[in-house]
Amino acid sequence: MVKEVNSQELSQILSNDKGRVVVDFYSTECPPCEALAPLLIELESLYSNDFSVYKINRQDNRELALELNVRSSPTLLFFDKSHEAGTRLSGTITVQQLIGAVVDAFQVEARTLIVPDAHENIWDVLILGAGPAGLAAAVYTARAGKKTLVLKGKAKSHLELAHLVENYPGLPPLSGKELLQNMETQAQGFGATIEMGDALDLTFGHDMKLVTTRTNVYKAKTIILAMGKGQHQQTIENEERLIGLGVSYCATCDGAFYRGKKVVVYGNDEEAMDDALMLKQLDCDVSFVSYCKSTQCSETLHESAKKKGIVYYPDARVTSLSGQATLESITIETEAGTKTLEAEAVFIIQSVPSKSLLRKTGINVESKDCIAIDKELRTNLPGIFAAGDITCGGLQVAVAVGEGVSSALSALKYLRQNS
Repeated sequence: MVKEVNSQELSQILSNDKGRVVVDFYSTECPPCEALAPLLIELESLYSNDFSVYKINRQDNRELALELNVRSSPTLLFFDKSHEAGTRLSGTITVQQLIGAVVDAFQVEARTLIVPDAHENIWDVLILGAGPAGLAAAVYTARAGKKTLVLKGKAKSHLELAHLVENYPGLPPLSGKELLQNMETQAQGFGATIEMGDALDLTFGHDMKLVTTRTNVYKAKTIILAMGKGQHQQTIENEERLIGLGVSYCATCDGAFYRGKKVVVYGNDEEAMDDALMLKQLDCDVSFVSYCKSTQCSETLHESAKKKGIVYYPDARVTSLSGQATLESITIETEAGTKTLEAEAVFIIQSVPSKSLLRKTGINVESKDCIAIDKELRTNLPGIFAAGDITCGGLQVAVAVGEGVSSALSALKYLRQNS
């Protein structure tokens, strides 16, 4: 069993232990942390004669985490004779990454780590996006008998916003919402599962791909990226540079790390307000910035903020973030003008921009944030395909559907060749 320690105990271990140590900085209510925990138990058993494994709660040991520059959960650090070795890992961590990091840090032989629960839920095809490309792909993969999951993000498909679609071949004029609902019903009729959830983190290993949402870590053999161009506001100045250094897309995952600190929640729905209230319960000094007018937002947003002592800025937008090593302040534009708010964290509760989401996966993203694909809709990573507006292929419903079908056929071919 992996032993949990506190800051003092870990400091003693690192100063006294002349051997090798793996340290897992985790947070409570963190899906990637929960997914990693059983792997670490197996890892310690597999390498019991080579190194020890410890875990430490990042939220309760903030000073040590800051001292070691640990900014996200989970983060794995490797120590050899009290000195950090190899390359640390963070976020959603695959078996291959874990073993590779151990081999690199300690120069031990690579061994086969048996993933606990061999019957765990693994999808044949996981599709990010429930627009025309994603749903067309789901129709084909589900009809082929493959276990298919479609993750439907918070942002609406551009098709859903279309008042009338008159040029879709073979169909009379109908609203974009009706056309999309027909596609969704058809995909579900063939057995596809559709769940709500925005991807917060992606890890694309060769054998297994992981997608992390606020509540789950999904595992799949193939991924089809069909999330469109998204409706996330244009990337905030310095947003990408400060990801993990004060910028977070999941208050549940990272909120407790900022207990008692000044934080900002940026969103416009009940989910964002729930996060703001949760942070308030952690004794945070919370400001809630909403980019819709107070008359358009749910009345409960304003009332909830008022009752709980949350400073509420309706019809405002975050324009820039400031700070060198970590976030220090944010600038917002309100009806009254520009305002600067001191903050150690900003929680952006809306769709993560595709560029930010794909940045660390190794996916080849071209200019204008378009995913590069070949004629079979394959990306540069094995088992990862892309379709629809995210490829900038034509930005038309019929084109998106065609690419969705082609990506599904390529995914099915990949599964046949790698089964």
